[in-house]
Amino acid sequence: MWRYVRFRHPLLTVLASILALGLTIVWHLNSRTSASADLPDAAEVEVMEVSLRVHEFGLADVTNCRIDEKHFATVLDCLKPSESSAFAREMTVFPNMGEIRIRMKNGRIRRVDFVDAGKNPLCFMVDGAAFLRGGHDYPNYREDHLRLYKLPSEAIDEALSFAYKLHEICTGRDPMREPPTP
Repeated sequence: MWRYVRFRHPLLTVLASILALGLTIVWHLNSRTSASADLPDAAEVEVMEVSLRVHEFGLADVTNCRIDEKHFATVLDCLKPSESSAFAREMTVFPNMGEIRIRMKNGRIRRVDFVDAGKNPLCFMVDGAAFLRGGHDYPNYREDHLRLYKLPSEAIDEALSFAYKLHEICTGRDPMREPPTP
């Protein structure tokens, strides 16, 4: 039923097999290597503007709020570290909570959109590419949440916490301590 094929050049067969195995290994390693969001350092930012759609959470929406440069590092720290993520891409079906437009001193413009992904790490897009803050198996969520949001828990709704922080920067009022204005 089955015929064994005898190759005339066994060396070519071995080389082809090695090449195929090598390409498979390279593809596998590249598919597991996650890129980080290419966000600027605070010193590279010329202008940062924020718009928030947070009325569903009891806060007033914010449109085109220009962030003071003293807060550039704070905002960017909330997005780092990060890694590209299929999970974050799937979360983009949920409502967009906010948009950050960053104009760098070299003229390049970056757009960051983040979504309400529930009690998960921050899921955001940078110019259309999806990222997860922290990343898969990131060990420092608890420390980061304490440092960034003053919340001593590993599992928080990071998008909502980030939106609250941006809202506080834009309005000068801490939404966690002050009731929203009617």
